Amino acid sequence: MVNKILHKNISGVPVHAWLLLAVICIIGYWPVSSNLFSLKNDAYIYFLPCRHFISESIRSGHLPLWDPYFYMGFPMHGDMQSGAWNPVVWIFSLLGKYNMTMLQYETLLYIFISGIGMYKLLGSFSASHYTKLIIASSYMFCGFIIDTGQITVWTGSAAFIPFVFLYYYRLLNIKNDIYKNVLKTSLALFMLLTAGYPSFLIMCCYILFFSMLCRIIAKTRQNGFNKKFVADLIKANTLLCVVFLLISLPALLSYIDYFPYYQRSSGTSLAEAQENPFNLFALISYLFPLSVTRDHALLSTDPTARSGYIGLLTLIILAGIFRKKMSGLQKFILISTLFIFLFSLGDATPVRRLCYNYIPLMNLFRHPATMRIFTTIGLLLLSSFYLDDLFIALKNRAAKFYVRLCIAFTAIISMLLMFYLRSSSLTGKISSIGNSSPAGNIRSFLKDMYADFSFADAIILEGFLQILFLIILIMLMRKPSSKKTTWIIVTGILNPLLLAQFSIPNTFVTKQSPARINQFISKSPAGYPIPGINTSIEENNIEERATNREYGCASFYTKKIVQVKEELNPSFTKSLKSFDSAVIISSIVLQYPVCYFADTLVHYSDSAKMTSSKNKILFIEDGLTLTEPGNDSSFISIKQFAPWGLIFETNTTTSKPFVLFQNYNKNWKLLVDGKDTEIRKGNLSFMYSFIEKGKHKLQFYYKPGYINYTVIISLVTFLTVLLFLMMKRKSKIE
Repeated sequence: MVNKILHKNISGVPVHAWLLLAVICIIGYWPVSSNLFSLKNDAYIYFLPCRHFISESIRSGHLPLWDPYFYMGFPMHGDMQSGAWNPVVWIFSLLGKYNMTMLQYETLLYIFISGIGMYKLLGSFSASHYTKLIIASSYMFCGFIIDTGQITVWTGSAAFIPFVFLYYYRLLNIKNDIYKNVLKTSLALFMLLTAGYPSFLIMCCYILFFSMLCRIIAKTRQNGFNKKFVADLIKANTLLCVVFLLISLPALLSYIDYFPYYQRSSGTSLAEAQENPFNLFALISYLFPLSVTRDHALLSTDPTARSGYIGLLTLIILAGIFRKKMSGLQKFILISTLFIFLFSLGDATPVRRLCYNYIPLMNLFRHPATMRIFTTIGLLLLSSFYLDDLFIALKNRAAKFYVRLCIAFTAIISMLLMFYLRSSSLTGKISSIGNSSPAGNIRSFLKDMYADFSFADAIILEGFLQILFLIILIMLMRKPSSKKTTWIIVTGILNPLLLAQFSIPNTFVTKQSPARINQFISKSPAGYPIPGINTSIEENNIEERATNREYGCASFYTKKIVQVKEELNPSFTKSLKSFDSAVIISSIVLQYPVCYFADTLVHYSDSAKMTSSKNKILFIEDGLTLTEPGNDSSFISIKQFAPWGLIFETNTTTSKPFVLFQNYNKNWKLLVDGKDTEIRKGNLSFMYSFIEKGKHKLQFYYKPGYINYTVIISLVTFLTVLLFLMMKRKSKIE
């Protein structure tokens, strides 16, 4: 009975494969799954505060639109990386408020999904079960994921790209259920859009487009031009685009809506587009992934852009590419992989520059090394074809070719070991472990020793491990048997998993405990606290600077309006950048509270002439009429400071501009005593409006006009697609 359940397929994957990949993921990423260590850098500095706000909004029954405490007011729904439209984030938010533990579970889920996606993708290429397990495991522990686990959207992209390729490949090559695969591709693209990084979606779409063209060309060469085939393909792709657009409508319109405010909206320069490439010297990571986490003169790129490791067995097997004639599919994968590899090298080749200049949307993103995820997928797919060839050779006791390959790799690694042995002090460090005293200090000693590893030390350490793996493979291949084949599979899975353990402490996690970060977050005020009307922004800034920033910007959790100059958010507001740069203007107006009535109006061009003033100043654009509101008495009371609405009660003896330290956005509406009132931009980035004398009730509402109906359209389309797929599945079972 148990055996029957384990071999039952769920979505094309046997239950035992689901369980095995889950266990491999949990064990391989034990520092995260055990919650002993927390994700580092961007994970807790940027992604966690975004998700914390999103979960609070969802649990309070509201869409996560505007965060009044994040960067002095920010449209979270318009940030392509915040996760505001990510169904995974919504599901986690319904389970509880986000903290570091939940973010780590989300990251582990993406890694597990990436393994399942790769397993399913290989199933479309008729790969054997063992090949699928090895490749899926290699993908879960590939250099890209190990390097970038701290950047949640990059890990999310790695999870859903295989599904995009899987369902689009089926769409192009399987005659039956074409519309089912159209819908599944649309859903996969939607997940890539909302859970991933924008550049991956752009590159993915170009790969799909060229794969369609190649499919048409191949079909034409085989049977002549088939008008019906092309017409059906165009219809299918049109439906795919329509469904994707309908499901993604609220997200896409939110991104487009915020785009004019985004400081990179005009695109990046060529120099920026070529930042952080995959160095040619980083090719050494295909053998020694730990080495590229160390300093080296030829590794000038960011630490997240260095490793391309895909596993030792899968790398060796790639040499089989020269052994047999390649199919059309294999040629397409090889050419695409080579092209994207050249792209990932940045300015080392002209490919990135040509794409920047001549291909639409390629001027919008940086970090060409991130595209090595497609190189990784391509190499693993190519390796899968020859892994099956290895298992056939083992069965036929004809694995001499692969034995020779292992011997050749052993020789290469041995030569590299000899080259770096002189500059390594690893043996001395290891021998000193036994001399460390007392025993209780060994753990700290090991930590310090790891931190002190040089590039050469990493080569020596991993080199000996790789040779050990190669010796095991040679011994298992020389006299193959079914039992030895099983151990080859185990070796293929264990190799990337074990080598990942050396890199994870450096690239993936920090020494901080998630419990400490969670404890800090738990102190966050519930709901949406009202700012102090007598507390200046600068006073909040001083309080923020007094924190040790151990968990990122404290104000994102303490919910105080603070000037955060660090561009932790990739979608940093353009006007806020200008405000931060205008030292004279910012130093003056930050002495005021979150909202105030201005007594004096000053043009931006006259700001350099300003000295200290007892009056409260509002800086406005040149050309606007200056009036003198006067410094008569005024009163402000804050009644509500929630993401969906800010409510104030005011009383002035003269007409004055009411200034609010929330970034200007056209979607804000102001009702003064129930009447629509114009909102303007002042102080370079913030909102103000002229208010008549007397007592008034000011109601600011953040209302993007497209949100309500697009959310309905998206939900209806999404549920319709799910219903259709469930009906198709049910009819297939029957």
